[in-house]
Amino acid sequence: MTKPSDPPPVADLSTRTQAIEALQVGIAIADARQPDCPLVYCNDAFQTITGYNLSEVLGRNCRFLQGDDRNQDARQQIRNAVQKGKYCKVLIRNYRKDGAMFWNELSLSPMRDAEGQLTHFVGLASDVTTRVVGNEKRREREARLQAILDTAVEAIITIDERGRCESINAAVEKMFGYTAEELLGNNISVLMPEPFHSEHDGYLTKYMHTGEQKVIGIGREAYGLHKDGHQFPIRLSVSEIQLDRRRLFTGIIHDITEQKSAEKRLVQSERLAVLGEAMARLAHESRNALQRIQIAVETARVYADGLPPLLGQLDAIERANDSLNALLEELRNYAAPLHLERKEVSLASAWREAWNTVSHHLTERKVELIEQSADPEAKANIDRFRIAQVFRNLFENSLAACDDPVRIVVAVEKSDESGAPRWRISVSDNGPGLDIEQARRVFEPFFTTKAKGTGLGMAIARRIVESHGGTIAVVAAATGAQFDIELPA
Repeated sequence: MTKPSDPPPVADLSTRTQAIEALQVGIAIADARQPDCPLVYCNDAFQTITGYNLSEVLGRNCRFLQGDDRNQDARQQIRNAVQKGKYCKVLIRNYRKDGAMFWNELSLSPMRDAEGQLTHFVGLASDVTTRVVGNEKRREREARLQAILDTAVEAIITIDERGRCESINAAVEKMFGYTAEELLGNNISVLMPEPFHSEHDGYLTKYMHTGEQKVIGIGREAYGLHKDGHQFPIRLSVSEIQLDRRRLFTGIIHDITEQKSAEKRLVQSERLAVLGEAMARLAHESRNALQRIQIAVETARVYADGLPPLLGQLDAIERANDSLNALLEELRNYAAPLHLERKEVSLASAWREAWNTVSHHLTERKVELIEQSADPEAKANIDRFRIAQVFRNLFENSLAACDDPVRIVVAVEKSDESGAPRWRISVSDNGPGLDIEQARRVFEPFFTTKAKGTGLGMAIARRIVESHGGTIAVVAAATGAQFDIELPA
């Protein structure tokens, strides 16, 4: 049986050399036994890449290809490899004979003799300029695109078919309170309140199978969920893109909180205008009737002299008459248009005016007003009469809720959190405070915790503050009730 012949060995050194010369990779060999490791061989590809011929290369250290461009980390990596006789691979800037720069992907390997002594280094050189420049241009495009995305006001998010977040812009972090590290790779439903949170993955799966659109390509209004737990209205637009056989979805999210607030204020303003007109007519007609009641009561008193039971009934009628007059005045204040007469005045003058109004009949009570201001001369462009009306409501509520000794604190500080300077005025007391339901409804018209009251005082106070471009809110306090007012500084 004939044995298969062994493959023919490479005939001689000439054949090996021809094989090396046929390679498209530049090959250079340096003699490690000689000072400065001079080149002793290079193939045709090496000469083509560098532009130097064989006679110009032999006997020189390959660093001449770096020209004057010495400030490169790759040079130190090569030096370390040569000193230690180890392999290294670097990307280094080299220069052709005509001075043109090219990126050289250089692999340097040590060669040893039979005794293990280092004899040569073999370098494999590849001109990868096209690849490097292409990568740089791609990175530049990506950086430019990211810069554009990061300057966008809208939040922009890209997710994959499973709802996992692949990219976000800076507006997402600002809008939702999460960092990129917290979102990337995680399901986007973390930014959604219920029921959207639970329904999102099912909707996405259904769309992938049926193509039925509810948001994609259509857009809708929804709610976003901030990291701190509060919800806010958003307008969401979603588009689908195909990328490398993958389906990605890009969502553009606009926070419409201010828009919704403006719409709400507009609707409220329109309703108040209608209510104001009706109340003006009602007040006019009602006052005439109430005046007639008052006249009748006073006339009846003349004939009721000496009849205590009848006088008692007349007193009750007069008190009811006064209450109706007060209610009509409150309704008129609530519904009537606000015409502000603004001036640059001291905030302290407004709350002191209010305090003087409510405290003059408190001679039999133990009450104390404490002023804490980082800037005693704090001034704002306000209608002092209207702002004093706000403080008067707050003081009256505290006096009604607190047992003696009453301690009311007014504190003022400047805030720049919103980007514009604002005064934050805190009014707190040492009373029982507000429960959750009371805090939720305190600014609701006709809601009151007082035995006698119309429930319009705090609704009017909020309307006055908001007409000044400010806000008023209940703040959680360790004891008592606390309201914070913010006004433009």
